[in-house]
Amino acid sequence: MDQIQMEIGVPVFGFRLLQLEVGVNLNLTNNNFTSKDVIGGLLLHIRKPFQSQYTKSEGSYKVCKHNRYLFKIYDKGMHRRNKDSGFDKDILRIEIAFKKMRDLNNLGIFNVNDLVNFDFNSFKSLLLNKWSRLLLFDKKALKGCKNEYLYSNLRWWQERSVGGFKYHKGILNNLSLKKELTQILETKIDELI
Repeated sequence: MDQIQMEIGVPVFGFRLLQLEVGVNLNLTNNNFTSKDVIGGLLLHIRKPFQSQYTKSEGSYKVCKHNRYLFKIYDKGMHRRNKDSGFDKDILRIEIAFKKMRDLNNLGIFNVNDLVNFDFNSFKSLLLNKWSRLLLFDKKALKGCKNEYLYSNLRWWQERSVGGFKYHKGILNNLSLKKELTQILETKIDELI
């Protein structure tokens, strides 16, 4: 904060926050799966489809747009490789970009000063909650599974009743890399806090 104040010459502590992004970078370099596998398997977040996006600087990524926030997952390693050809790590970025401050206001965040002594464990809960609500299809794990084609079909998921959706999502989560990714995510957040 002090550095920002020195650079712009204005005290920033009282600045009201209008938007905030909360995210974490996961190093997937030594795993059995890649950022590309994860991004390619993203289907839904809170029963809403992920949209594929592409930019030259960030490559392919997926975003799910909600009223108050965006849930975005992309290959941060590609973003870095585009700037530094010697960079060879596979980094997956998981990010919540708040468009409206209601959720953050509920945590007591209104201005920059509120972040100084903030308990960042609240962000851990927030990220893990948003992560738990996504539907991820794992092509490798489901190869040959009797529901392989159904589970990869976005329309099939959208047509499920609430009970059917929860039942099949539970099966899918137990068969997919989501469990492993959840553990990597929790560990990384704990390291940062």
